[in-house]
Amino acid sequence: MLVAAALLAAACSGDDATPAVTTEVPDSTELAVTTTVDGQLTVGVLLPLTGAGSEIGTVMRDAVELAAQEIEAAGGIRPDSADAGPIRLVVVDESTLADGLPSSIEEIFNEPVDAIVGPASSLLTERLLPNTVRSGIITCSPTASARSLDDFPDEGPLFVRTIPSDELQARALARQL
Repeated sequence: MLVAAALLAAACSGDDATPAVTTEVPDSTELAVTTTVDGQLTVGVLLPLTGAGSEIGTVMRDAVELAAQEIEAAGGIRPDSADAGPIRLVVVDESTLADGLPSSIEEIFNEPVDAIVGPASSLLTERLLPNTVRSGIITCSPTASARSLDDFPDEGPLFVRTIPSDELQARALARQL
């Protein structure tokens, strides 16, 4: 819950004096990304909700929804701001992206997002991260443990995970053996 709350708080964009601004980052070889500073915290939730992994994906989605409810009940992300609305969650089934990523993050969520919880899959995380980092969208994967993500180059950091990497798990297992 604490990590989810920190993710939500860190991803809140805009302030009272900041007008809505849209920045597009086009690139024909990479995913097109649009970010909007509007004072509204919109979190994309990209987890497996059907098929393989749905038993953990639905529980993780429920945890994110509960965290958002508890943050709002405690006064919200920016209780001192007149334009701070409720936290918006845009939930997408990760399983729908099995055939590949669409051409933009907006096509995944049908709108711009300030932060992403997910994906659960290490492979999908590896494919999505270059675009989210380039656009400044913080991404928190609850289960992407691949060693290849250990040294992912992000300034900020914009990629966090709530599970130890495979390398850390292997070291712990080796010590126990």
